[in-house]
Amino acid sequence: MKKITLYFFMMFSVISLAQTECPTSIKTSGQSSPSSPIFTVPNGNNGCSAGWPATMTVNGTLTYSYDSCTGGNLKYVLDPPSQTPPPTYEMTADFGNGLVCSYDANGSLVTLSNEEISDDLNRLYISPNPVYSGDILNFEFSRSRSFKITMFDLLGKVVFSKSYINVPFANTRTSELNAGMYVARIESEDMIVNRKIIVK
Repeated sequence: MKKITLYFFMMFSVISLAQTECPTSIKTSGQSSPSSPIFTVPNGNNGCSAGWPATMTVNGTLTYSYDSCTGGNLKYVLDPPSQTPPPTYEMTADFGNGLVCSYDANGSLVTLSNEEISDDLNRLYISPNPVYSGDILNFEFSRSRSFKITMFDLLGKVVFSKSYINVPFANTRTSELNAGMYVARIESEDMIVNRKIIVK
């Protein structure tokens, strides 16, 4: 009984340390670059204390490892460094535990209202998923909007990219895609969403 109680206490402690708020910006000083972004954490939101993950994913394909923290500034570096980093600070950082943060080209946090998040993130339908090679993959929003779809393989190579103007849906044939897992990055003027796509 004591072992079970200790196990649940340890699990609760780990969960409670996980961060729930996005870093407010990416430093644009000479010490920061898209390959080694330094995220600024506001004072009072745990700063350098425990809770930030050892690794995070940027733009759904790039892996970054935690490097250091100074004065509340969290530094992550591309791992392995041979990967091609984003050209600007416009990126989506997935810290795990449901914490996904989007930044604009200047490194400022992009925020959406609860209504926009519910409307656009939760009601973006991608079907069928998994999809068989050669079949049509559909992307559908709850309303018309302009957006761009970019698909990456697991090595970060772009396998599909197309922009759409003021439409509620888009589709693409998957005949040129090999079986495997891909990441679809859907970008519009106010949001960036990454979704996993499986091709059979």
